[in-house]
This record gives sequence, structure tokens and C-alpha cells, in this order.
Amino acid sequence: MLLHPLKSSTKDSQESDSCRKTITSLDNAIGDRMSVMRTPEKSLSYCYSLVQLLDAEYATSCEILFARVNYDAFQVRITHGDQARASVFARRSYQSRLVCEGEDNNETQQMTAFMNRPNSHRNFRQSGKWRTAIGQVPTELSKAEFEDWFWRAGK
Repeated sequence: MLLHPLKSSTKDSQESDSCRKTITSLDNAIGDRMSVMRTPEKSLSYCYSLVQLLDAEYATSCEILFARVNYDAFQVRITHGDQARASVFARRSYQSRLVCEGEDNNETQQMTAFMNRPNSHRNFRQSGKWRTAIGQVPTELSKAEFEDWFWRAGK
């Protein structure tokens, strides 16, 4: 269940309702297993759009949804062998889960494992389309450059 932010006008409420419908639609589209295999770029673009909408609509009040979408993106990346980006998605999911569920939660602990060993996921390299190693995460980029590298589909 998504939270409904407080809005001050009918127009704001209608915009919020529309945003929440789009969030639900994107969330449903991301879960399509065939799309993850056939058109992973599209799945990642849905994840990116969902992160942007969640941030605009809820800011930090919906961390569990951020945890979920980052885990979804992790699965897309690891399915195609991209351990570098997958490990970062796992870290972002971990950080959100830590806020919501604490360190002792099973899902939080699972994200810790995937941060350190993304190749331990059952879907690892079902395709070698984006093969990278965990150590290939760039460290010298600005925040904007890192986000560009991170979300770049097909690379």
C-alpha cells in the first residue's frame, strides 16, 4: 500500500493520484520476467523512472519502496552479468532496508551478501550481455557522472 502525501489543493491531489497510478504501473511492468531477459534496458528505464517518481512524490518517507526498486534493478543487472552496477543497487537497497527493517532483518542481511558477492544471486549471468566484475565500480567520478554511469542502460 502506497502512502498518500498531504496535498493542499484538488489539482495537487489529482496530480498525486496520477503519479501514484504511474508508480503502480511501473512497479507492475518491472516484474515482467520476459522483459528482464529480452529488453533489460526497458526494465532499467522503468526502474529509473520509478525512483524519480518515488523521490518526487514521497521523498524519503517510503524507503521500503526504494529498497524494492533497487532490488529489482539489482536483479536486472545481475541477470546479465553486471556485478559492478548490481553491487551498487544492492547497497542502495540495503541502506533503505536498514532504515525500515533494521540490521537483523533477513532481507537486509541478504542485501549485505549481494553487495559483497552479487554473483551469489541465483540469476547471476543467465546472460553475459553486460558482464562486469564487482571491482569495476568507478571511484573517481563526480556524483552526477557516477549516476550517469550507474543508470546507463546497455553498458
